[in-house]
Amino acid sequence: MTEGKSFQGWATLDDGTHVSLSEESAKLLWESVEANEARRAEMMPTTKEALAVMLDARERLRKLGWQPGRYCPKNGTDFAVIQHGSSGIFTGHYSGEWPNGYLHVEDETCHPDGVLWKPLEHLTEWEEEMRQDAARSTSQHIERLGRLCEA
Repeated sequence: MTEGKSFQGWATLDDGTHVSLSEESAKLLWESVEANEARRAEMMPTTKEALAVMLDARERLRKLGWQPGRYCPKNGTDFAVIQHGSSGIFTGHYSGEWPNGYLHVEDETCHPDGVLWKPLEHLTEWEEEMRQDAARSTSQHIERLGRLCEA
């Protein structure tokens, strides 16, 4: 499927700079994306199967201790947050008066609906590592933005 095609791409480094990928690296990355798409299409050929997987994943996350965002602490306590469409685990807290407040999650704000939360002390080792990685990444992103503003 990739025969005769030319591949190019860039990677963003921790400091915000972009480096060109080799053609082979870009090709391997593209082939990985295509393989993953084929796997998902086989596993979930229609909306019916995709909805079932989504519901199963949400129920499994609930069994693993993740709760709907509307039930998060409203007293400013930090907790772990996961959001639909993201593979990260972030740190957040609720600000304001319920139900008109919002979640402050790393470098963004959102409404509690649409997220799942878990007390920090209940995170598994892997979940805590992911949360710390997200915090480091957010901090680096904010530092890069600050340098851009100074320039």
